Amino acid sequence: MPAGLTSLTFPLLSDNQLVSLTLPPDMTNLVLLLLDGNPLTTLVLPEPLAAINLADLTTSLNAQNVSVFTYPLTPQLVAPRQRGDGRFQFALAAPPGVYVLLVSTNLDAWSELTVLTNQIGTFRFEDVAARLWPQKFYQARSF
Repeated sequence: MPAGLTSLTFPLLSDNQLVSLTLPPDMTNLVLLLLDGNPLTTLVLPEPLAAINLADLTTSLNAQNVSVFTYPLTPQLVAPRQRGDGRFQFALAAPPGVYVLLVSTNLDAWSELTVLTNQIGTFRFEDVAARLWPQKFYQARSF
């Protein structure tokens, strides 16, 4: 669904042949979502909606073997880990979208490391060149 539907409270999406549905982070007023009659396999939605307004729906969909993915409203670095071979791994939990990953060795000069597409609210990254520097800093920006 597109962003900007902030006043939407009760979308009727039944019988639309939806296989996957991603709700944008600004759908804060959503109180009910009807998805009956869809061959849904994946639902991606903000954590606050999944935990409060749509908790019953997410429980029901999980029981029907539908993959339900949630994401935080603000980007968060998750599970940073330095591997024994010097590689550095982490995940970024953030609203679905395209992100540019930036890297710096001094917090002053930043360079683009890669562009990643986050489809389900989390993407994992591994920097195989991290061992070449005594320290590295990372940031992700919406593209």
